[in-house]
Amino acid sequence: MTRRVPTLLDATAGAFRWLPGFPGKGRVALVIHRLLKRGASDAMNLRTVRMRDGSLLEWDLRDESEARAFWLGTYDDALRDRLLGVVDPRGVLFDAGANVGAWTIPLARHVMRGGGRVVAFEPVPENVSRLKAALARNAWNSVVDVEPIALGDRDQSAWLWLKRVSTGASTGTAALLAVCEGDLRVPEVRLDSWIRAHALERLDFLKLDVEGAELRVLAGAERTIAKFRPLVLAELDEYWLSTHGQSHTDAARWAAARGYEPLYWCGGIQPGFRARRSGRTLATLFIPEERATTVRPALLPRPTLRFSAAAARTGSA
Repeated sequence: MTRRVPTLLDATAGAFRWLPGFPGKGRVALVIHRLLKRGASDAMNLRTVRMRDGSLLEWDLRDESEARAFWLGTYDDALRDRLLGVVDPRGVLFDAGANVGAWTIPLARHVMRGGGRVVAFEPVPENVSRLKAALARNAWNSVVDVEPIALGDRDQSAWLWLKRVSTGASTGTAALLAVCEGDLRVPEVRLDSWIRAHALERLDFLKLDVEGAELRVLAGAERTIAKFRPLVLAELDEYWLSTHGQSHTDAARWAAARGYEPLYWCGGIQPGFRARRSGRTLATLFIPEERATTVRPALLPRPTLRFSAAAARTGSA
């Protein structure tokens, strides 16, 4: 098998990937990417790189969210690493909306240390193929089960909108549609139904990145949430929520009604619930109230003590 010759794009991205972080690094990366990718052949589209956390992941450079990960060598690393500090590696972790494995692979590495398991839910066949390839490439097959279904609030078939139709990428983002026909018909399953069919005995962490259908998934998981009380991480986007007639306010009401305390990510984990309407995604962690006193201190920034010069002189006197 012939080896692919590194291009200027590969060399530039390889160097950029290991630069220290700076404000706007992701935006700069995409500007450079567009310049170097212009006029390139299709042979340049798929790239496998070693991420900064050691994972080997393949990215389709036609999709800008994947291109950003290719250039940065990170994908939610700071948020993910902070959360995994409070997730039991002996537990069961669900990745709903697993896509091509950006979260699944690090979750698998985490549970490997404690004997736990990961279940990755991904309904798009092409995404499933790349996800399985990523698991094999990183040798995590033994701790991950891949379920080629969409989670939702009904047990039926459902339509997905596929981002790849507009980008030309081989894989990518998919969104569960509320009413109209879309690009792909897939099985939709309630999490309660899946748990019952598989006789699961615990669920420690549920990550939801399903393009606005997060509350639909939670509606189909009422018994699961009540029984296992997992930590829930939801990537909430106001636009995608609105396609299902919902908003961040509905997410806050869901949390309050079920005894969950929200924290949100904004360069670090912050207390409370914050609705962001600028088109950007809001990563929100929902903690069971009965665990808040132990989990919250481990996640929130520790307060620093500041002493004025006058106070220091007084104290030394």
